[in-house]
Amino acid sequence: MDGPAERLRSWLPHAILLLLVAASVGLLMVVVWPLKDALLLASSIALLTYPIIFRPILERLERAAPHWDADQRRFTAAALATIVFGVGTGLLILGGIWLVFGSFERLADLLVGLLFNDVQRLDRAIDALARKLAGLIELYPQLPWDGKAIKAGLRGMLGHGQLGPDMLGFLFRGTVGVMALAAMTLVALFYLYAQGTQLAGMLMRWLPLSDERRAELAERFHGLAAYVVAGVVARAAVHGAVCGLISWALAGANPLATGAIAAFLALLPVVGPAIAWVPYATVLWSTGRELQCLSLAVACVSAAWVVELAFRRLAVRLGADSLWFGFMLFCGLIGGVASFGVRGVLIGPAAALTAAALFGFLPAVYGVGGERRDAPG
Repeated sequence: MDGPAERLRSWLPHAILLLLVAASVGLLMVVVWPLKDALLLASSIALLTYPIIFRPILERLERAAPHWDADQRRFTAAALATIVFGVGTGLLILGGIWLVFGSFERLADLLVGLLFNDVQRLDRAIDALARKLAGLIELYPQLPWDGKAIKAGLRGMLGHGQLGPDMLGFLFRGTVGVMALAAMTLVALFYLYAQGTQLAGMLMRWLPLSDERRAELAERFHGLAAYVVAGVVARAAVHGAVCGLISWALAGANPLATGAIAAFLALLPVVGPAIAWVPYATVLWSTGRELQCLSLAVACVSAAWVVELAFRRLAVRLGADSLWFGFMLFCGLIGGVASFGVRGVLIGPAAALTAAALFGFLPAVYGVGGERRDAPG
């Protein structure tokens, strides 16, 4: 039987190696910790958009350029997917801000102020945006905001100025504004698109799953991710558009304000978009237009029911109709928004998606709730 000295000599090199690995990982975490916001946001975006943006582009490149090297196709697809996401997100944000302003002049003030650090024009844009949002708060007093807090928040988010000074401010002071955060997120997103498949493949090889189960797990991830994007983001957008148009047609409401509130509330499955049209229904009832009030209520509730039914069928097709998955999405959204603000709309569902996809394979591996159907591959 081996003595203590022999065992120590046998295990000590392994213990030192594992200790060095743990120390290097700890040092790496300390180094990249200042970038945690951009990395976490980019990881969530990559996880959610991989099956609907990156993979279709990569598949088209494989058909169009089969003579290219695999790495060249992957990096080209990553660049194109990052551009598509960045340009699409930018256009949506600019379109929404233009609708809020109702003027190209104020939108130009915002863009010039951000890109060229023109403080005067940026202040004009922030003041105009704060006034618009203050009017929205008067219409919806139940929102937990006030005008001064909104203006201070906008200045804190947008006030760092153009990208160069913003990046220098991050490097030397640790403060980061919206421009630097967006740039770092897009850079990280490109590398996650380009190398994420290799990292995922390496992790999958470590799992105690057969090749067939690994393929099923990958498809489950893709299906759940597609549903999260459609069932959370697209569902909220459809709710907002429908509620805003109905409120505008029947009550003369501001379709943008009503639609934005309805879309935000539709992110929360329990609350739903109902509160968005309630203030207009109250005004109609108080002014003696009971028929219009009832028509507005019936139309909005019916439209919301139709939207929910359509997305419920989509959930069944994508294998995401589990009540537990819906509950996890709800918790992910609430917890994500509470912990990370607006970014939590992406980070929370990404966390719920990962947990749901992995938990779904525990019974297959360990026989929880049934016979074990798999063996380590």
